[in-house]
Parts: sequence; C-alpha cells; structure tokens
Amino acid sequence: MDFSGDLCEIAITDHCSSYPCVNGGTCMSYDTDFYCACPEGYTGQTCEIPFNDACLSDPCQNGGSCINTPGDVNPYLCDCQQGFLGQNCEGFSCDFERWREPSCFMRTKRVRGWSRRNRRTPSWGTGPSSAYSGRYFFYFEASGQRRNGRYNVFSNVPFQNGTHCLSLQYHMWGSNNGMGSFLVLTYSPGLGFTQEFRVTGNQGNQWNFLELDLNLDESTKVVIRAIRGRSYKSDIAIDDVTLMPYPCNGTTTSTTTMPLPA
Repeated sequence: MDFSGDLCEIAITDHCSSYPCVNGGTCMSYDTDFYCACPEGYTGQTCEIPFNDACLSDPCQNGGSCINTPGDVNPYLCDCQQGFLGQNCEGFSCDFERWREPSCFMRTKRVRGWSRRNRRTPSWGTGPSSAYSGRYFFYFEASGQRRNGRYNVFSNVPFQNGTHCLSLQYHMWGSNNGMGSFLVLTYSPGLGFTQEFRVTGNQGNQWNFLELDLNLDESTKVVIRAIRGRSYKSDIAIDDVTLMPYPCNGTTTSTTTMPLPA
C-alpha cells in the first residue's frame, strides 16, 4: 500500500492491483475507481466486450459522419450532410430549396431557359402554381424561347460505374396542341445523346412521378431536356430529383401524383 500527504498519513489504494483490465487493456487507478484504456477491437468497463469498429472502413460518403451501432442490424449509421441520401450517403438529391445545393448532381445556375421559382409561373394557363414539396421548383419558361428549341440541364458530377435509379416529379400543363416535350437522356463522349424517356403534350395540371434506370459511369452525363412547343403555354417543371447508385425496384414508371388548382 502506498501513502500520500504531508505526513504520509493518507493511504492510497491501488485499484489496479488486481489487474482488472483484460484483453490487453491498460489500467489507470484513481482515488475511488479505475479506468481501462482498451485496445482496438474491445470495449466495456474492463475491455471484456469484443467490438468491431465498422467505421474503420470509412463507409460514409460525401462528407457523412460514421457512428458505430454495435448490436444493431446495421453495425453503423451515417449522419449525412444535408440532401445526401442512402445508408452510406451515396445518393444525390435536388429539391431546389437553396441556390447552392451540394447534394444536387445537376447544374442549376445560369442554365438557358431554366430557372428556380417559388410561385406560379408568369404565363397564365401553364406551369405549376406551387412546388411538389417545399417552396421551390425548377422550370423551363417557354415564353420568349425558340419554337422546337432544345433546352438542356446537364449533370455536373462523376458517377459510379453501374445502374442508377433516377426519380423525379415533373409538371407539363398548358396548350393542348402546342405543349412540347420533356425528355431524360444520357450523354457520353463516344455515343452522344441516348434517349431514356420522353413524354409529349399536355399532361394535366398535376405533378407526375417518373422513375427509371440509367446506366452511368464517370464520363456519362444525365440530361434533362425541355423542347419548346408551338405555344408559349408550354412551361415544364421538375422537383424532388434523386439519383441512387443502384437499380430501381421495377421498370420505368410514370404516374400522376398530385393535382393542382388551376
């Protein structure tokens, strides 16, 4: 037993004398207790619990923070930066609520014909009156644009090699005879443009859901295209765009999701 104090009158108990730390843990004795500094792979008061640090492989992408969750079905959780999706923060999303969206994979600034908006489009009888969700949407303004002109929005990030699931809401309401077309394409330096989806004409005053698989790699671009119809009443809008690096659940899907007031 050791002693301390001016007159060596205070007995010091070594709480590490019984070697309580196991599995290579280092014991540190304090006034009333001890602490075990555990080596990698163990946890618990005496380092008695084997522990697999699932975060060592750095699974969280796009700036996400990893949190170990031993004992759960998933041994870790990723705390994703705003807008990134998926277990590993691997998915992109564009909701257009902010001018600068790090999670958005599309170029949305200074795009010819397209702009961000939070209220009814200027021309009466075309375009949405509100976003599908939140306040803002991204839309093609047909007024003042060239008839049959092609107005593209390109992706601006490299993609993993494989099948990706693109989903979005689109709105096409206006002239019955001059609405124009909405397309999703891919572009690669060797193949040029490949049409993946196309819809033409008035689709009613509602948001419509689209989901489709795209085969992408680091050199391939995703392209959203509006083709201006004969009428200025041919505004086209998109909202809640997501891209996940795995296939969709089924085949290409396009459904009506939300009627809007005229």
